[in-house]
Amino acid sequence: EDAKGPFAICLRAPEWSPKVTVDINGETLPQTEAKDGWVTLNRAWKAGDTIHYTMDLAPRVLPGDHLNAGHAAVAYGPLILTLDAGLNPSPIEAFTLTTPLNLHLTTGEIERPLFTTPARLNKDGKSDSVDLTLTPFYACGQDGSAFTVWIKTP
Repeated sequence: EDAKGPFAICLRAPEWSPKVTVDINGETLPQTEAKDGWVTLNRAWKAGDTIHYTMDLAPRVLPGDHLNAGHAAVAYGPLILTLDAGLNPSPIEAFTLTTPLNLHLTTGEIERPLFTTPARLNKDGKSDSVDLTLTPFYACGQDGSAFTVWIKTP
């Protein structure tokens, strides 16, 4: 049954998503602005109306401060990613994150999302370009390996 008059539907627009898009019944809204973390859709709704809501999961570099100065964390949407020694050559302290971040979601034999990004491996007085493998914090250290959220920056 159709509602009597217009009413609002509010969709959460998290801070970590720089862009959200909304389609109503297959038509993209021309401009979707979040106010105070919410996108408000105010209209007269009908039975069968559909909403398709998309959030951008752009990767972000979060600079460290205080005890983490000179380091950065990497986030992908709501996920904090970790540098896991079980997925990378060790020691993990020898890696330096390169910017701009060029993060790619990869799939592998391991049943967890993996991300790769270029980095520098500084070992034995040499600095080599490598692909760094990152995994979400919830999945790190599964094999008992060491891991860190804070990666050195240049």
